[in-house]
Amino acid sequence: MKNRAGFKIISIAAGILISLLILEIALRSAGFFLIPRNNHNNETGYSQAIVFSGDSWTTGCDASAGKGFFALLSLDEDLQGLPIINYGYGSNNLFQVVNSIIGRNDLPKAVIINGGINSWHLIGLKEFILNSQNYLNPDEIKELRGDFRYNFESSFLNNLKIYKLYCYLLRKNETSYDILSLDERIASAFFWDTYISFREQYQNHALMMKALPQFIKEDKLLNLDQKFYFTAMLTEFDTGRMEAVLKEGEIFYPARLKIVSYEVYKRMDMNSPKLANTNELIIKWSLKVLSIWSRKYNVAVFVQTYPDIRKESLGNNSFEKVNDRIRVHSKMNGLEIIEHNNGGIDWTKYKTCWHVNDEGHRLMAEIIKPYFTKREIGQ
Repeated sequence: MKNRAGFKIISIAAGILISLLILEIALRSAGFFLIPRNNHNNETGYSQAIVFSGDSWTTGCDASAGKGFFALLSLDEDLQGLPIINYGYGSNNLFQVVNSIIGRNDLPKAVIINGGINSWHLIGLKEFILNSQNYLNPDEIKELRGDFRYNFESSFLNNLKIYKLYCYLLRKNETSYDILSLDERIASAFFWDTYISFREQYQNHALMMKALPQFIKEDKLLNLDQKFYFTAMLTEFDTGRMEAVLKEGEIFYPARLKIVSYEVYKRMDMNSPKLANTNELIIKWSLKVLSIWSRKYNVAVFVQTYPDIRKESLGNNSFEKVNDRIRVHSKMNGLEIIEHNNGGIDWTKYKTCWHVNDEGHRLMAEIIKPYFTKREIGQ
Protein backbone atom coordinates (compact mmCIF):
# COMPACT_ATOMS: atom_id res chain seq x y z
CA MET A 1 0.00 0.00 0.00
CA LYS A 2 2.81 2.38 0.92
CA ASN A 3 4.68 1.52 -2.27
CA ARG A 4 1.58 2.27 -4.34
CA ALA A 5 1.12 5.66 -2.63
CA GLY A 6 4.79 6.47 -3.13
CA PHE A 7 4.59 5.51 -6.80
CA LYS A 8 1.52 7.74 -7.19
CA ILE A 9 3.32 10.74 -5.67
CA ILE A 10 6.37 10.19 -7.88
CA SER A 11 4.13 9.87 -10.96
CA ILE A 12 2.33 13.12 -10.14
CA ALA A 13 5.62 14.96 -9.53
CA ALA A 14 7.07 13.61 -12.78
CA GLY A 15 3.93 14.65 -14.65
CA ILE A 16 4.18 18.17 -13.25
CA LEU A 17 7.87 18.42 -14.19
CA ILE A 18 7.21 17.15 -17.70
CA SER A 19 4.31 19.62 -18.10
CA LEU A 20 6.50 22.51 -16.95
CA LEU A 21 9.26 21.42 -19.32
CA ILE A 22 6.82 21.31 -22.24
CA LEU A 23 5.49 24.77 -21.28
CA GLU A 24 9.04 26.16 -21.06
CA ILE A 25 9.87 24.76 -24.52
CA ALA A 26 6.62 26.16 -25.93
CA LEU A 27 7.27 29.62 -24.49
CA ARG A 28 10.79 29.67 -25.88
CA SER A 29 9.59 28.47 -29.30
CA ALA A 30 6.91 31.17 -29.34
CA GLY A 31 9.45 33.83 -28.48
CA PHE A 32 7.41 34.70 -25.41
CA PHE A 33 5.19 36.75 -27.74
CA LEU A 34 2.07 35.89 -25.80
CA ILE A 35 3.21 38.12 -22.95
CA PRO A 36 3.21 41.85 -23.82
CA ARG A 37 5.72 43.94 -21.90
CA ASN A 38 3.40 46.85 -21.24
CA ASN A 39 0.11 48.40 -22.28
CA HIS A 40 1.60 50.73 -24.92
CA ASN A 41 2.56 48.01 -27.40
CA ASN A 42 1.37 47.96 -31.00
CA GLU A 43 -0.09 51.46 -31.02
CA THR A 44 -1.29 52.63 -34.41
CA GLY A 45 1.44 54.57 -36.20
CA TYR A 46 4.05 53.90 -33.52
CA SER A 47 6.62 52.67 -36.04
CA GLN A 48 6.53 56.10 -37.75
CA ALA A 49 6.40 58.11 -34.53
CA ILE A 50 8.94 60.28 -32.77
CA VAL A 51 8.65 59.24 -29.12
CA PHE A 52 9.39 61.70 -26.33
CA SER A 53 9.97 60.26 -22.88
CA GLY A 54 11.17 61.97 -19.74
CA ASP A 55 10.20 63.56 -16.46
CA SER A 56 8.10 66.62 -15.56
CA TRP A 57 9.96 68.77 -18.10
CA THR A 58 8.63 66.57 -20.91
CA THR A 59 5.10 66.71 -19.49
CA GLY A 60 5.24 70.53 -19.73
CA CYS A 61 5.19 71.17 -16.00
CA ASP A 62 4.77 74.85 -14.99
CA ALA A 63 3.65 75.81 -18.52
CA SER A 64 0.08 76.84 -19.25
CA ALA A 65 -2.17 74.28 -20.94
CA GLY A 66 -0.94 73.70 -24.48
CA LYS A 67 2.23 75.76 -23.92
CA GLY A 68 4.72 73.05 -22.94
CA PHE A 69 7.45 72.34 -25.49
CA PHE A 70 5.91 69.01 -26.51
CA ALA A 71 2.48 70.55 -27.02
CA LEU A 72 4.01 73.35 -29.11
CA LEU A 73 5.87 70.87 -31.30
CA SER A 74 2.79 68.69 -31.75
CA LEU A 75 0.84 71.73 -33.02
CA ASP A 76 3.63 73.16 -35.19
CA GLU A 77 2.39 73.47 -38.77
CA ASP A 78 5.81 72.54 -40.16
CA LEU A 79 5.69 69.20 -38.34
CA GLN A 80 2.17 68.11 -39.25
CA GLY A 81 2.04 64.61 -40.64
CA LEU A 82 4.85 63.44 -38.39
CA PRO A 83 3.29 61.66 -35.39
CA ILE A 84 4.86 62.38 -32.02
CA ILE A 85 4.03 60.61 -28.77
CA ASN A 86 4.70 61.72 -25.19
CA TYR A 87 5.54 59.15 -22.51
CA GLY A 88 6.83 61.74 -20.03
CA TYR A 89 5.72 61.62 -16.41
CA GLY A 90 6.64 63.80 -13.45
CA SER A 91 9.28 62.38 -11.08
CA ASN A 92 10.45 59.73 -13.58
CA ASN A 93 14.07 58.73 -13.14
CA LEU A 94 16.11 57.61 -16.15
CA PHE A 95 15.44 53.93 -15.43
CA GLN A 96 11.73 54.58 -15.90
CA VAL A 97 12.37 56.70 -18.99
CA VAL A 98 14.49 53.99 -20.64
CA ASN A 99 12.07 51.23 -19.59
CA SER A 100 9.27 53.07 -21.40
CA ILE A 101 11.29 52.77 -24.62
CA ILE A 102 13.09 49.42 -24.49
CA GLY A 103 10.39 47.55 -22.54
CA ARG A 104 8.25 47.28 -25.67
CA ASN A 105 7.83 44.84 -28.53
CA ASP A 106 7.56 47.47 -31.28
CA LEU A 107 10.00 50.18 -32.39
CA PRO A 108 9.53 53.91 -33.01
CA LYS A 109 11.14 55.94 -35.78
CA ALA A 110 13.23 57.95 -33.29
CA VAL A 111 13.43 58.77 -29.58
CA ILE A 112 14.01 62.08 -27.76
CA ILE A 113 14.47 61.82 -24.01
CA ASN A 114 15.16 64.00 -21.02
CA GLY A 115 15.97 62.89 -17.52
CA GLY A 116 18.64 62.55 -14.86
CA ILE A 117 17.62 65.02 -12.18
CA ASN A 118 15.39 62.54 -10.30
CA SER A 119 17.92 60.30 -8.59
CA TRP A 120 16.18 60.42 -5.22
CA HIS A 121 14.34 57.16 -5.89
CA LEU A 122 15.19 53.92 -7.68
CA ILE A 123 11.73 52.99 -8.90
CA GLY A 124 12.04 50.95 -12.08
CA LEU A 125 15.45 49.48 -11.17
CA LYS A 126 14.30 45.86 -11.12
CA GLU A 127 12.50 46.20 -14.45
CA PHE A 128 15.54 47.96 -15.88
CA ILE A 129 17.86 45.12 -14.84
CA LEU A 130 15.50 42.56 -16.36
CA ASN A 131 15.28 44.56 -19.60
CA SER A 132 19.07 45.02 -19.62
CA GLN A 133 19.67 41.28 -19.81
CA ASN A 134 18.86 41.60 -23.52
CA TYR A 135 21.69 44.11 -24.01
CA LEU A 136 24.39 43.56 -21.38
CA ASN A 137 26.62 40.54 -20.84
CA PRO A 138 26.51 38.59 -17.53
CA ASP A 139 29.53 40.40 -16.08
CA GLU A 140 27.94 43.78 -16.84
CA ILE A 141 24.66 42.68 -15.25
CA LYS A 142 26.60 41.62 -12.16
CA GLU A 143 28.34 45.00 -12.07
CA LEU A 144 25.02 46.82 -12.51
CA ARG A 145 23.47 44.93 -9.60
CA GLY A 146 26.57 45.53 -7.50
CA ASP A 147 26.56 49.26 -8.17
CA PHE A 148 23.11 49.52 -6.63
CA ARG A 149 23.68 46.79 -4.04
CA TYR A 150 20.58 45.26 -5.47
CA ASN A 151 19.93 41.53 -5.38
CA PHE A 152 16.77 39.71 -6.29
CA GLU A 153 15.87 36.37 -7.91
CA SER A 154 18.74 34.25 -9.16
CA SER A 155 19.85 34.51 -12.76
CA PHE A 156 18.67 30.89 -13.21
CA LEU A 157 15.10 31.88 -12.35
CA ASN A 158 15.27 35.00 -14.48
CA ASN A 159 16.29 32.91 -17.48
CA LEU A 160 13.23 30.67 -17.20
CA LYS A 161 10.33 31.71 -19.41
CA ILE A 162 7.92 29.99 -17.01
CA TYR A 163 9.17 32.19 -14.19
CA LYS A 164 8.67 35.31 -16.33
CA LEU A 165 5.14 34.11 -17.11
CA TYR A 166 4.53 33.61 -13.39
CA CYS A 167 5.80 37.13 -12.61
CA TYR A 168 3.65 38.62 -15.36
CA LEU A 169 0.49 36.88 -14.12
CA LEU A 170 1.31 37.79 -10.52
CA ARG A 171 1.83 41.46 -11.40
CA LYS A 172 -1.55 41.56 -13.09
CA ASN A 173 -3.26 40.49 -9.88
CA GLU A 174 -1.24 42.24 -7.21
CA THR A 175 -1.26 45.90 -6.26
CA SER A 176 2.07 47.45 -7.25
CA TYR A 177 2.96 50.96 -6.21
CA ASP A 178 5.12 53.63 -7.71
CA ILE A 179 4.90 57.41 -8.09
CA LEU A 180 2.24 57.06 -10.79
CA SER A 181 -0.05 54.74 -8.82
CA LEU A 182 0.32 56.83 -5.66
CA ASP A 183 -0.72 59.89 -7.65
CA GLU A 184 -3.77 58.08 -8.95
CA ARG A 185 -4.80 56.78 -5.54
CA ILE A 186 -3.95 59.68 -3.26
CA ALA A 187 -3.30 62.94 -5.08
CA SER A 188 -5.78 65.35 -6.65
CA ALA A 189 -5.67 68.67 -8.44
CA PHE A 190 -6.11 70.39 -5.08
CA PHE A 191 -3.28 68.29 -3.60
CA TRP A 192 -0.86 69.40 -6.31
CA ASP A 193 -1.99 73.03 -6.11
CA THR A 194 -1.24 72.90 -2.39
CA TYR A 195 2.08 71.13 -2.94
CA ILE A 196 3.32 73.58 -5.58
CA SER A 197 2.09 76.60 -3.61
CA PHE A 198 3.93 75.40 -0.49
CA ARG A 199 7.20 74.79 -2.36
CA GLU A 200 7.08 78.13 -4.12
CA GLN A 201 6.94 79.95 -0.80
CA TYR A 202 10.45 78.76 -0.01
CA GLN A 203 13.40 79.16 -2.39
CA ASN A 204 15.58 77.89 0.47
CA HIS A 205 15.14 74.14 0.98
CA ALA A 206 16.20 74.21 4.64
CA LEU A 207 13.57 76.83 5.49
CA MET A 208 10.91 74.82 3.65
CA MET A 209 11.71 71.68 5.64
CA LYS A 210 11.69 73.65 8.86
CA ALA A 211 8.20 74.92 8.07
CA LEU A 212 6.82 71.56 6.92
CA PRO A 213 5.92 69.98 10.31
CA GLN A 214 3.85 73.01 11.36
CA PHE A 215 2.16 73.16 7.96
CA ILE A 216 0.98 69.55 7.96
CA LYS A 217 -0.12 69.86 11.58
CA GLU A 218 -2.30 72.93 10.99
CA ASP A 219 -3.64 72.17 7.50
CA LYS A 220 -7.33 71.19 7.63
CA LEU A 221 -7.93 70.36 3.95
CA LEU A 222 -5.57 67.48 3.21
CA ASN A 223 -6.50 64.08 4.62
CA LEU A 224 -4.00 61.89 6.51
CA ASP A 225 -3.02 59.83 3.44
CA GLN A 226 -2.39 63.02 1.50
CA LYS A 227 -0.28 64.46 4.31
CA PHE A 228 1.87 61.30 4.37
CA TYR A 229 2.32 61.45 0.59
CA PHE A 230 2.96 65.22 0.73
CA THR A 231 5.71 64.63 3.31
CA ALA A 232 7.13 61.66 1.38
CA MET A 233 7.54 63.79 -1.75
CA LEU A 234 9.32 66.55 0.13
CA THR A 235 11.60 64.18 2.05
CA GLU A 236 12.46 62.23 -1.13
CA PHE A 237 10.82 59.06 0.24
CA ASP A 238 13.41 58.79 2.99
CA THR A 239 11.26 57.18 5.68
CA GLY A 240 13.64 58.23 8.45
CA ARG A 241 13.23 61.91 7.58
CA MET A 242 9.58 61.36 6.80
CA GLU A 243 8.83 59.91 10.25
CA ALA A 244 10.72 62.74 11.96
CA VAL A 245 8.62 65.38 10.16
CA LEU A 246 5.33 63.58 10.80
CA LYS A 247 6.15 63.06 14.47
CA GLU A 248 7.13 66.70 14.90
CA GLY A 249 3.84 67.61 13.22
CA GLU A 250 2.09 65.26 15.65
CA ILE A 251 0.35 63.27 12.91
CA PHE A 252 2.46 60.11 12.66
CA TYR A 253 -0.42 57.62 12.82
CA PRO A 254 0.47 54.96 10.22
CA ALA A 255 -2.25 52.60 11.46
CA ARG A 256 -4.89 55.17 10.48
CA LEU A 257 -3.92 55.31 6.79
CA LYS A 258 -6.85 54.21 4.63
CA ILE A 259 -5.57 54.31 1.03
CA VAL A 260 -1.95 53.13 1.14
CA SER A 261 -0.28 51.40 4.06
CA TYR A 262 2.92 52.75 5.55
CA GLU A 263 4.67 49.55 4.43
CA VAL A 264 4.43 50.87 0.86
CA TYR A 265 6.48 53.94 1.79
CA LYS A 266 9.05 51.68 3.45
CA ARG A 267 9.33 49.57 0.29
CA MET A 268 9.79 52.70 -1.79
CA ASP A 269 12.51 54.06 0.50
CA MET A 270 15.63 53.70 -1.61
CA ASN A 271 17.79 55.76 0.73
CA SER A 272 18.50 52.81 2.99
CA PRO A 273 21.49 51.49 0.99
CA LYS A 274 23.13 54.93 1.31
CA LEU A 275 24.41 54.71 -2.24
CA ALA A 276 27.22 57.00 -3.32
CA ASN A 277 26.88 58.86 -6.62
CA THR A 278 23.44 57.44 -7.35
CA ASN A 279 22.79 60.15 -9.93
CA GLU A 280 25.99 59.31 -11.80
CA LEU A 281 25.19 55.59 -11.77
CA ILE A 282 21.62 55.98 -13.02
CA ILE A 283 22.76 58.17 -15.93
CA LYS A 284 25.70 55.87 -16.72
CA TRP A 285 23.72 52.63 -16.95
CA SER A 286 20.56 54.08 -18.48
CA LEU A 287 22.36 55.74 -21.38
CA LYS A 288 24.63 52.74 -21.92
CA VAL A 289 21.72 50.32 -22.30
CA LEU A 290 19.71 52.79 -24.38
CA SER A 291 22.65 53.23 -26.77
CA ILE A 292 23.01 49.45 -27.24
CA TRP A 293 19.27 49.20 -27.93
CA SER A 294 19.58 52.12 -30.39
CA ARG A 295 22.37 50.43 -32.35
CA LYS A 296 20.76 46.99 -32.25
CA TYR A 297 17.49 48.22 -33.77
CA ASN A 298 18.87 51.19 -35.73
CA VAL A 299 16.64 53.72 -33.96
CA ALA A 300 17.99 57.27 -33.55
CA VAL A 301 18.12 58.52 -29.96
CA PHE A 302 18.59 62.15 -28.89
CA VAL A 303 19.26 63.15 -25.27
CA GLN A 304 18.26 66.58 -24.01
CA THR A 305 20.18 68.53 -21.42
CA TYR A 306 18.16 70.55 -18.92
CA PRO A 307 17.90 74.32 -19.29
CA ASP A 308 20.14 75.41 -16.41
CA ILE A 309 17.87 77.42 -14.13
CA ARG A 310 20.65 77.63 -11.51
CA LYS A 311 18.96 75.60 -8.78
CA GLU A 312 21.95 75.77 -6.43
CA SER A 313 20.00 74.24 -3.53
CA LEU A 314 20.30 70.86 -5.29
CA GLY A 315 24.01 70.85 -4.49
CA ASN A 316 25.91 68.02 -6.16
CA ASN A 317 22.84 67.18 -8.25
CA SER A 318 22.25 70.67 -9.59
CA PHE A 319 21.09 71.00 -13.19
CA GLU A 320 24.58 72.12 -14.17
CA LYS A 321 26.24 69.02 -12.73
CA VAL A 322 23.55 66.65 -14.01
CA ASN A 323 23.98 68.18 -17.47
CA ASP A 324 27.73 67.53 -17.29
CA ARG A 325 27.06 63.84 -16.55
CA ILE A 326 24.53 63.64 -19.36
CA ARG A 327 27.06 65.11 -21.81
CA VAL A 328 29.87 62.76 -20.72
CA HIS A 329 27.83 59.55 -20.86
CA SER A 330 25.99 60.51 -24.05
CA LYS A 331 29.32 61.14 -25.76
CA MET A 332 30.81 57.90 -24.40
CA ASN A 333 27.87 55.94 -25.80
CA GLY A 334 27.53 57.74 -29.13
CA LEU A 335 24.18 59.37 -28.37
CA GLU A 336 23.47 62.77 -29.90
CA ILE A 337 22.74 65.62 -27.48
CA ILE A 338 20.07 68.29 -27.82
CA GLU A 339 21.89 71.07 -25.99
CA HIS A 340 19.75 73.71 -24.32
CA ASN A 341 22.62 75.74 -22.88
CA ASN A 342 24.79 76.76 -25.83
CA GLY A 343 22.71 79.57 -27.29
CA GLY A 344 23.45 82.23 -24.70
CA ILE A 345 19.96 81.97 -23.19
CA ASP A 346 19.72 83.04 -19.57
CA TRP A 347 17.20 80.46 -18.38
CA THR A 348 16.89 82.12 -14.97
CA LYS A 349 14.75 84.79 -16.69
CA TYR A 350 12.13 82.12 -17.34
CA LYS A 351 12.60 80.15 -14.14
CA THR A 352 9.67 78.91 -12.06
CA CYS A 353 10.28 76.94 -8.88
CA TRP A 354 11.67 73.85 -10.65
CA HIS A 355 11.07 74.38 -14.36
CA VAL A 356 10.53 77.22 -16.86
CA ASN A 357 7.46 79.25 -17.83
CA ASP A 358 5.60 79.44 -21.15
CA GLU A 359 8.33 81.51 -22.83
CA GLY A 360 11.00 79.08 -21.60
CA HIS A 361 9.09 76.15 -23.09
CA ARG A 362 8.73 78.07 -26.37
CA LEU A 363 12.51 78.51 -26.51
CA MET A 364 13.00 74.79 -25.78
CA ALA A 365 10.67 73.91 -28.66
CA GLU A 366 12.70 76.17 -30.98
CA ILE A 367 15.90 74.36 -29.99
CA ILE A 368 14.37 70.89 -30.44
CA LYS A 369 12.54 71.57 -33.74
CA PRO A 370 15.61 71.53 -36.06
CA TYR A 371 16.32 67.94 -34.98
CA PHE A 372 13.16 66.86 -36.79
CA THR A 373 14.99 67.50 -40.06
CA LYS A 374 17.86 65.20 -39.11
CA ARG A 375 18.51 62.37 -41.55
CA GLU A 376 17.51 59.77 -38.94
CA ILE A 377 14.12 61.42 -38.42
CA GLY A 378 13.57 63.20 -41.73
CA GLN A 379 9.95 63.60 -42.78
